[in-house]
Amino acid sequence: MKLITGFGLIAFFWLALWGGFVAFNEYVLKSGTEVLFYIEQRDPRDFFKGDYVQLQFDINQIKLPEGTSISQGAVVYVSLVKNADGCYDSTGISTTRPAGLFIKGKVTFFINELARLPKRETVTTGPQGVWVDYGIERFYIRENTGAAIEKAVREGVAEGKRLKARVMIDRWGRPLIKGLILKSGEISI
Repeated sequence: MKLITGFGLIAFFWLALWGGFVAFNEYVLKSGTEVLFYIEQRDPRDFFKGDYVQLQFDINQIKLPEGTSISQGAVVYVSLVKNADGCYDSTGISTTRPAGLFIKGKVTFFINELARLPKRETVTTGPQGVWVDYGIERFYIRENTGAAIEKAVREGVAEGKRLKARVMIDRWGRPLIKGLILKSGEISI
């Protein structure tokens, strides 16, 4: 009887844990602030995980104001403002939560503005920037659709249109991709 109770408790624990993950993501999708970002698409296939689109956001590269000191691996908050196109741009970067709309990320490496090469040290003066990862740089899609998305992106770029990502951001700055907007329509999760 104790063995059955033990297995039941373990099963309940794992179900509660996974249920919590699902509930949190649903909460962000329902109550977060919706923003649009311009993105570029990269490598559409992973043999072990399936088709995905590797995304590079305009806000991944942030210029640092002169005198700003941020370390590699630091958790940062990037302030956002809506531009004339309806997409959002970064307006500042900080290691403390700012007022207004922001997105939370992590500094992965430094960028030398002239050479565009990673510089792995603490930046204290400009003109340099940082590369910030937000945890949404991969968007998994249905199997065998990566090539179609890649083609749609190429056609859109040829016509002067850019790929956009619809992202939900909760009040703590954590992002979750809701969908991709292509020339041919929207791909939702």
